[in-house]
Amino acid sequence: MKTLVLLGICKVVQELEKKQLKDIDVSTLDSYYTAVRDAKNMKVNVQWLHDRVAKGMVDERNRRLENIDNRKKEMSMRKVEVERLMSEIEGIEDQLAREVIMVDQLNRKINALTSEF
Repeated sequence: MKTLVLLGICKVVQELEKKQLKDIDVSTLDSYYTAVRDAKNMKVNVQWLHDRVAKGMVDERNRRLENIDNRKKEMSMRKVEVERLMSEIEGIEDQLAREVIMVDQLNRKINALTSEF
């Protein structure tokens, strides 16, 4: 059993050597954490690896929190833009309504003038 745990730890270390922690997704970090926890339960000294995996999880969380903040800011800015555009549309609709009324009035006057002759 201990051999399997040590193989798991070796795999984690090898993969961490190939990749940056920031490039590892959450599910992979979770499997690393499980391997480290299993090794700790078998009384293998893997605190150094535990710390590294935990740091990766914290970094991933912080990156995602930053991404959430950026998306919220972007959404807020876009909402302001939508409100501005809606206001412009209302103004154009009002202007269009006034133009339609003016055309109707002009049509009535034209009809009145032409019916007189």
